[in-house]
Amino acid sequence: MVDVKRLAADILGVGVSRVKISPEAVDRLDEVVTKDDVRALINEGLIWAEPEKGVSRGRWRVRHMKKKQAQVDKGTCEVTWRGGPDTRFRLGGGGRG
Repeated sequence: MVDVKRLAADILGVGVSRVKISPEAVDRLDEVVTKDDVRALINEGLIWAEPEKGVSRGRWRVRHMKKKQAQVDKGTCEVTWRGGPDTRFRLGGGGRG
């Protein structure tokens, strides 16, 4: 089974840990010898690659908005200055020193 997963990972272009094999195909794994055999199982849908897990930005967004709101509340953020606090640096019209 390990060799089959490695061959499937090569064919699918993913890591071995992302290759999943259906329980229905376990008895047929003994017959698999070549990459063509593995391709046949992939085409039948008995072997597939799991999708990548992404990094959620939701917690960052909440924390970021709370920080921005705290700056506005304390008065340390130049909210009304030509579009935002970082505009002077992006427009090249001044800056630090």
